[in-house]
Amino acid sequence: MTEAATTLSARKLPRWSWFVIVPIGLILLFVIVLAALPIKRDTPLSEDKWGVGAVNIEPSSTGLLREWPQIGDNFDPKMAKLGYDLFFDPVLSGSNERSCASCHNPDWGFSDPNPRALSPDGKPALRHSPSLWNAAYGESFFWDGRAKTLEEQVKVSLKANLEMDSGGDPVGELSAIPEYKRQFEALFDDGLTEDNIAKVIAAFERTLISDDSAFDRYANGNFEALTTQQRRGLATFRSASTRCFECHSSPLFTDNTIDIVGVPDQDLNDKGQGDAGGRDFAFKVPTLRNVMLHPPFMHNGSEASMEDVIDLYHKGGKDFKLAEVDRRIGGFTLTDQEMNDLVAFMYALTDDTIPEKYWSAGYVDQEGHVQIPESVPSGLAVVEHLDNPAGEALAKIVAAPEDRPQCARNDSSTLTVHEGESIQAAVDCAKPGDTILVEPGVYHERVVIDLSDITLQGIADEPEQCPLMGSDHRFPEGDDAPNWPVLDGDVDGDGEKDLTDGVIASGNNFKMQYFIVRNYTGNGILVEGVTGVTLRQYFTTDTGIYGAYPVHSTNVLVECAVSTKIHDAAIYVGQSQDIVVRHSLAYDSVTGIEIENSVNADVYENEAWDNIGGLLVFLLPNLSSKVSHDIHIHDNYVHDNNREKGDARPGSTVTLVPSGTGIILIGTDDSEVYNNRVENNNSIGVGVASLYIAFKPEQIGNEIGPLAERNRVYNNIYINNGNDPSDEYRGYGLPGADVLWDATGYGNTFDETGIKMFPPVLASSKTPGLLQRIIYQIWSLASKVL
Repeated sequence: MTEAATTLSARKLPRWSWFVIVPIGLILLFVIVLAALPIKRDTPLSEDKWGVGAVNIEPSSTGLLREWPQIGDNFDPKMAKLGYDLFFDPVLSGSNERSCASCHNPDWGFSDPNPRALSPDGKPALRHSPSLWNAAYGESFFWDGRAKTLEEQVKVSLKANLEMDSGGDPVGELSAIPEYKRQFEALFDDGLTEDNIAKVIAAFERTLISDDSAFDRYANGNFEALTTQQRRGLATFRSASTRCFECHSSPLFTDNTIDIVGVPDQDLNDKGQGDAGGRDFAFKVPTLRNVMLHPPFMHNGSEASMEDVIDLYHKGGKDFKLAEVDRRIGGFTLTDQEMNDLVAFMYALTDDTIPEKYWSAGYVDQEGHVQIPESVPSGLAVVEHLDNPAGEALAKIVAAPEDRPQCARNDSSTLTVHEGESIQAAVDCAKPGDTILVEPGVYHERVVIDLSDITLQGIADEPEQCPLMGSDHRFPEGDDAPNWPVLDGDVDGDGEKDLTDGVIASGNNFKMQYFIVRNYTGNGILVEGVTGVTLRQYFTTDTGIYGAYPVHSTNVLVECAVSTKIHDAAIYVGQSQDIVVRHSLAYDSVTGIEIENSVNADVYENEAWDNIGGLLVFLLPNLSSKVSHDIHIHDNYVHDNNREKGDARPGSTVTLVPSGTGIILIGTDDSEVYNNRVENNNSIGVGVASLYIAFKPEQIGNEIGPLAERNRVYNNIYINNGNDPSDEYRGYGLPGADVLWDATGYGNTFDETGIKMFPPVLASSKTPGLLQRIIYQIWSLASKVL
């Protein structure tokens, strides 16, 4: 053996070293594999689909005037007229006895008086015929949403066995009719085709726009357009007690979603969207425009009258056992008067004329009503006229509108309400830009403000300063309360709440301050759909679902407010943008402060205690707003939020939040939680989680991103959190903690030291990117295994 070989042999590693090298190598290989694994991320949503903020038009005299969606304006009167002829012509059906109008008669709101549409053999099919009014704005079609365009809907209906049953060849017979053949060849280079049949019928259907109802004229500033009863009904419609406006939002009076609302199945086993690849028993939310023209109602015609529909929602779908109903279907209570008012408002959504710009197509009368033709090019018999009793009922409501209050006012922009007078009477006399001053006293009424640029202000001898944090401070009640005007929903003084809401405002640039609001079933203060909301120096107590409820608004300021004894969120801002909530107290409620499906909120120097959850940031499914991001939670005092759930409204989302929660972000992105004092919350101090912690995948759908991503938690003070976690957290297999992350959602960082964290090792903002990926993958895999 040479000297070199001897030296090489001497350098061989000892046999025992491989027991070290191999495990280290395997670990490094495992780390490399972890780092290389793909990271699950939400698909970013383009800003035009966010759906947050105000939907009103500025300038306008009321905040109810809303922008209609853009659908393009490619109206061709010749195409629409050809589609109109085909719509009424039975030649498209296999039997030559049915036309589109057989199930969509203009005399019946382009629907059908049968509870379920009749199939070609004369037997009831599965579903009621939906109205075609405003179908131009639909995002999906059929009750289950299986068609995505009007053209697709036409083609499916032509071939469906239970509908037109054309035998798969709708072109055949039309080709033998010279008038049709000539018109198609004049309009299309490829002449008469199935696609072109669908195009012309869809062109006709897109002219069926209803946008000049009594409600529309009222929203435009004509306050005589609605009767007093209908104005009351509009207030009930917008109440957070009924929550009608959340699914049937203006201007379309539908949010185009597909939801489970608990409609009786009648043993039909119709799974709705479930049969089209979605959620079982979910059906499209229809428009309420012209709704009173086409009873019966719901997808299966199960509700004969509007009163029956309201009663169904009043019961909250509780008799429906086939699936979990939408969280907004929580039930409510209405008086007989409120029921009648709400039905009267439904009539105010009636306009069975199409816009004048479509009249040149030649199928309307002199007022714009679509007429049933006397004949069609095939020579086959067209549908007969239907006698609709809704016209007579509508005439009675419209024929005798009550006069607006007689207003004795000068040129001043200030109206003063003296004790014993009506605040609503002053509101009805106001003009945009007015300030309504209210003397101290007790006012048993609901105040509805639709005008823009209105300030509602209590006269305060010594205006209170903002409440101070940190001393378990409660708003003084009884003899110690400040001398502010009081809105009280207990009209009879018998301890029972008689009114749904204290204040409902739909005017731009609305301001309210120096009021006590108490004893309502729905909300203390509701502001909906507008730009410019300022709510300051108010106290709400025992006002039902929400203390303050600004929703779908832009530029929202809530400050120096106190809310307590609320059955959902004491202070809520939802589906809004550019929000500030500061210097306020929220206690003894189900939720303290909630920011839901919103963008760009600054929540600071508030105190929340003795709630189920102190401060919540949510992204919820099945709302018109699809995002939650850029929420900044800082310098708040959130403590002792350990209330049990006995006060929670059944079915509400906040019931999904386990007791003992301090601050939690669910499904939100790019948000911050910092410089807060978080103390004595039994389950967690701060949590970051995806929607999967509260919802099943089929409940979430594909429209929103369920993960909480790129959030930062840092520089908070934690004292005594997570020492006695609720059974719900234990049921998830989660321990109590100061900071909790559910191991989903990438890019979250936690710059906190010396605290209880779960999982025990979390990425910080200083963690290198590769190590962040590894930490994420380890806990993500562990959570799936466990």
